[in-house]
Amino acid sequence: MKYVEYVAKNRIVNDELLNKILDYNNILNLDLLNKSTYPYDYEYISEFIKKIDMHKNISIIGDYDCDGICATSIMYLFLKRLGKEVYYIIGNRMIDGYGMNENLINQAINNKSSLIITVDNGINAKEEVDYAKSKNIDVIVTDHHLSSGSFPDCLCFNPHYEDNISFKDVCGAFVAFSLVHAYFRFKNSIDKTFIKNLYELSALATIADVMPLYDINRVIVNNLVKSINYKKIENKGIKLLCEYFGFLKVQAISAIDISYTIIPVINASGRLDDASIVVDLFTGNESTTLIDEIIKINEKRKSLTNDAYSNIRIDSNENIQICYLDDVSEGLLGILSGKILNQTKKPTFVFTKSNDLVKGSGRSLENFDLHQAISNMDITYNSFGGHKRAVGISFSNMDDFYIFKKEVQNFVVPEAIFYYFTYNYNSFYDVYKTISSLEPLGEGIKIPYFLVSGEIKDIKVINGKHTSFRMEINKKMEKFIIFNSVLDSGKYNILFEIKKTNFGMQGQVYKIEKDIEF
Repeated sequence: MKYVEYVAKNRIVNDELLNKILDYNNILNLDLLNKSTYPYDYEYISEFIKKIDMHKNISIIGDYDCDGICATSIMYLFLKRLGKEVYYIIGNRMIDGYGMNENLINQAINNKSSLIITVDNGINAKEEVDYAKSKNIDVIVTDHHLSSGSFPDCLCFNPHYEDNISFKDVCGAFVAFSLVHAYFRFKNSIDKTFIKNLYELSALATIADVMPLYDINRVIVNNLVKSINYKKIENKGIKLLCEYFGFLKVQAISAIDISYTIIPVINASGRLDDASIVVDLFTGNESTTLIDEIIKINEKRKSLTNDAYSNIRIDSNENIQICYLDDVSEGLLGILSGKILNQTKKPTFVFTKSNDLVKGSGRSLENFDLHQAISNMDITYNSFGGHKRAVGISFSNMDDFYIFKKEVQNFVVPEAIFYYFTYNYNSFYDVYKTISSLEPLGEGIKIPYFLVSGEIKDIKVINGKHTSFRMEINKKMEKFIIFNSVLDSGKYNILFEIKKTNFGMQGQVYKIEKDIEF
């Protein structure tokens, strides 16, 4: 990891700090922050409308993560609204794996469905679509993942492969929402309350799938955050989750708050149990008992993750971190991979054995396209898919896994550069106001880290493992906190971000070095 002071190259606005933050996030045109165009026009979705109107019994095949859950809920509520006989089918992560397969198609056959709609999956399901068609079932694929081969032979909607769509970095739930919105728009039958319900689900999924928060993504997420802060949430399931986390008692909830609280709870059900429980919540089962069950699953997920992480051994000499664990739920692989990535700043995979397959989840840094790198490999795998920074892959046997493990070390990964801002401002509060003016913050609009150097004072150890302290900056004493580290007195270089907490405005320390230059 290389630490470099960030210097803005472009003049976008006159405010020095705001300009620096915009340039840091590569936002060179403020218009990017205010677009709200929907991708599909009538001519493009006319075949979608025709197929929806034609079929009476429809099955939805969705993914088991938050994006897939929200996309499934959107499509289910839409089809129910039209009076269709509709079923949703979400595969079990451990039994079915990701995406469409024969088992799920057979469930649609048992439902007597004449149409299958995939949401948040399907772009790589060429053989599976052929199987469904051989059983006289029509298929519509709606997805946002990258293709690793030829497209299925059916009606497909995926912004990455559609020339008429300029902004492509949307989640699967938003693809589903856009089709539904276009359907009602061209039928002249938009019910604003009903659409807001679906809109909120697409925004929740946008946060969960770490989509860049500009263009239409920024608009929908900002509207969800406002709905929560003004206590005007339409989806009852989202409202119950907000109530559980106390969001409806305050007026300063951010997209980052949602990503750290609600999103992990939603994802936990698909990681360890049955994701259908959350679809039930989002589509009409307004039960606090259901909330308690979902929360309980998440608590189990946290405990299992901590146990598994404590058993991981990292090889600092590896170019790509490859970890194999014998006894771990495959639903935890992505979380563990992300934790190792954060620790090592290297692209990471975590694998385990599941149902006679060796399954793995990979995470990468912004500067390395993991999906593209694996797509270019000459290896044998059972399944593969994902995004630039997050992929899933499985192998039929350990031999193929070992070949992969050896070959990935040949990847040329650029050294990760960590950019910081030198802190020379008057107060944490003034800086925080400038940063928060760009809410919602998240992927694509990130909070910068600042660097200061000086003597730390007023040291207090919290619960034996955290440290709060003060440092004089520009003749003003500012408060800091560092978690999971006990400090002694001395001069330090501190990288931190500024946060508003229950204890006032504070610098939350990211990295600290004593008597060492970055």
